[in-house]
Amino acid sequence: MQSGPDANDPYKLILYLLMEYLDEPTAYALFCSSWAGYASVKEYYVPVKTKLSYYHPMLSLQQNCSGTRHLELLEASCLLKNRVDIVSLAMKTSHLLFNGKRIDSKYTDIYNIHELNFCFEKLQVEYDTGTVSDETLNKINTLIALIQMYMTNEACLSFVTRLTDEFCQVVQQAYPDCLKKLTIVSDHICRLSKEIGKFKFLEELKIIGGKLFKLDLLPEIAQCYLLKKISITNTRMKCLPEELSQLGSLCELVVSNNCLESLPDSLAKCSQLKSIDATDNPLIEISPVLADSTKINIQLGDPYAEFDSLDDTENSLSKQLGEVKL
Repeated sequence: MQSGPDANDPYKLILYLLMEYLDEPTAYALFCSSWAGYASVKEYYVPVKTKLSYYHPMLSLQQNCSGTRHLELLEASCLLKNRVDIVSLAMKTSHLLFNGKRIDSKYTDIYNIHELNFCFEKLQVEYDTGTVSDETLNKINTLIALIQMYMTNEACLSFVTRLTDEFCQVVQQAYPDCLKKLTIVSDHICRLSKEIGKFKFLEELKIIGGKLFKLDLLPEIAQCYLLKKISITNTRMKCLPEELSQLGSLCELVVSNNCLESLPDSLAKCSQLKSIDATDNPLIEISPVLADSTKINIQLGDPYAEFDSLDDTENSLSKQLGEVKL
């Protein structure tokens, strides 16, 4: 007989008791709002996973796949889920840039809606047969990124599951010294490209994930030697590359809401670094070099710890007053 969650953890216990009685939309909304909570007790959700898989195919995939193939299928699921919004964005881009005129042949691969739809049809077939290819995922992600890049003249990307080599190369050719800020706001981002190191004039990198995938910050980021701010949140990132110490212009590092267990000693070598926000991480080790640094303001732990501390103080005072009355 399978045991339930630890009774000493009220959050897990409440989820365990309620999940079987929630209607599908509510259960799905709960899942979307708390991936971390779901993941920690998913072994107890067998009755619910069946009905949830209709709303979110990622749940059923978790039971049937593993390794790289598992990740590719999850990526495909996320892209297919957003297909309507992505194609609509492509149509809007085409209309805005070309005002309904015939698209120039050199932009066909970027803005041709038929090309994007063809890629999605191919991805659907691959997904249904469980043989999703990197080539198809790269193609769709490149199209998505370029569509957004050329619509706003800014690198502010959504929907993407990965930053591709092709996208980085095209942007570097088109804007060799103009790209100073790269923002990715996508619940499904899971991979960066080594080509990101070619953005020599990049001053700010901001990535906001949805805690669905683990994202690795590649050592090549150190080649962006003008970077002043790096903000990577909600990505389940587990470690930071030692090469960050090579970023002599880095002033601010935000890595909150991830899965970091330590911060590299080498960060102390960043001569301009003034602030590190590592709140809401399971940090178990802080380098003495960093801890003793007087020039770096390091924020650790739970951002709401201050309120918890106030509650503890209030409870302690109440207890003392009770003892006095006795």
